[in-house]
Amino acid sequence: MKANEFVKRFGLERAKQFVNADHTAHALVFATTGVSFIDLKRLVESWGLVREHGSIERAKDYAQSPYTAPEVSDRLNQAILDVESYQ
Repeated sequence: MKANEFVKRFGLERAKQFVNADHTAHALVFATTGVSFIDLKRLVESWGLVREHGSIERAKDYAQSPYTAPEVSDRLNQAILDVESYQ
């Protein structure tokens, strides 16, 4: 199962719980669903980054701003793609 499928099935809050859990829980989630902890963590972090901007539209505007540092813009654009893969 992919990380975005996991979030669709179990919800973002449940995904956050697993990301913040101990290694035993990570192993259990992987064993039962096959979802990659690294991918799930990145998706949860991407949602957080987009939410910091209030909405996906505002995050896109910020990422495209000429005043945004390139490395910030790159990470935000990746976060936007991650979140859009969920929808």
